[in-house]
Amino acid sequence: MHRGYLPIWRKFFEDHPFWTEKRKFSRAEAWIDILLNAHYKDEPRQRMINGKPTTIEYGECIMSTRYCGQRWGWTQSSVFRFIKLLESLEQIRLKSNQQPNHIIVCNYDKYDPKRITHESYANQPRISRESAANQTKELETVNKGKKGNNTPLPPKKISPKKSCSIDPNFKLTDEMRSWFQQQNFRNIEIEKATADFIDYWLGVGKPMRDWEATWRNGMRKAEQWAYSKPRKQTPESRMEYNMASAEEAKRILFGDKK
Repeated sequence: MHRGYLPIWRKFFEDHPFWTEKRKFSRAEAWIDILLNAHYKDEPRQRMINGKPTTIEYGECIMSTRYCGQRWGWTQSSVFRFIKLLESLEQIRLKSNQQPNHIIVCNYDKYDPKRITHESYANQPRISRESAANQTKELETVNKGKKGNNTPLPPKKISPKKSCSIDPNFKLTDEMRSWFQQQNFRNIEIEKATADFIDYWLGVGKPMRDWEATWRNGMRKAEQWAYSKPRKQTPESRMEYNMASAEEAKRILFGDKK
């Protein structure tokens, strides 16, 4: 379990439904209730107990056995045994055997957020300084050998490309030509397809961020469109088709002759 403290607002114990619901307290809840009722201010306060003024010092509380039984849902004998258990564990001391119980919480300052803050404050800057010193040494190691400023520069922010219209003088680069060859397009030619691409986007006038990526996408679409487009038959192509059909018919009727 990590060491440390979990500060909880006192108002939680006053009106939060999870704490105020009617139930039988566990021993842990009863112990927390005693800590909550302890006087947490440095200045003592006065209370009238059984018609007599009683001084309550820091870390003390007055809780009768009957009062605790009503708050915790316990019998008075259970409260009595619990008080004796805390006393035997040196968690509390009873100021006297008077009723109601005048309880002194042992080492209450360990539960007091004010005291914890003041005592741990001296250690916190030391930890912070050690951490900062270690970070400085790491940065000096990284920047060792650099002249002048040893302070690391912040990482440069890469701003996204701004959208713009296509350049009428859009040119094909060697990388674009190499990419086109790798695609093995069979139904389009790079020069004509690119010229059609430029004319289309000049007419549309829509700005884009990356025109090379748009061009690649355009070439793919041009290939798909050219592949699916029905082709017009010329007289020569029609004659070739008829001859091929006649040869296929002879093969089916008479078989292959070697």
